[in-house]
Amino acid sequence: MRDLSLPVVIGALAARHRLPLAETLVAALQAFVANLAWIAARLLPLGQQATLAILVGLEPRVLLVADRARNATPDELGSSVPLADLASLRHETQRSRVCRT
Repeated sequence: MRDLSLPVVIGALAARHRLPLAETLVAALQAFVANLAWIAARLLPLGQQATLAILVGLEPRVLLVADRARNATPDELGSSVPLADLASLRHETQRSRVCRT
């Protein structure tokens, strides 16, 4: 699965292990949001308590978005985003320790 994107890998592994779709979507989205929040905590003057408060505040939105994704049709899920993918590739090789993944 090395050549696949992370969402595809998450979906494939969840299916292989017969994990429930709803819980898998919530977990994947929450992990994504948490990664962004902790990146923000490193780049902005946020402490751990403020970052955790942000994550708690986003929990209802995470649940809503995951539910919408679970009930969405393939047409509603989106399309190709080549510019975002290219930006992500550039981000991966940045020199800054904070921005390297």
